[in-house]
Amino acid sequence: MIFNRSYYEEALSLTSTAWAPWRIIASNHTWYRNLMVAQAIVGTLEGLGMRYPEPPAGWAKVRID
Repeated sequence: MIFNRSYYEEALSLTSTAWAPWRIIASNHTWYRNLMVAQAIVGTLEGLGMRYPEPPAGWAKVRID
């Protein structure tokens, strides 16, 4: 099998979008790969702006022992 870098570059450039981008992460060092993947996930989740919903009325009195 012949490796042609231009095919990979073309596939990535045609399929990567602003809402679903590709990320190229080197994997020759496991700790570095894990760090980069974790940073990408955390950054994406923080960008979603999620927050806990307000509890329903009357739940402020609920106590769990």
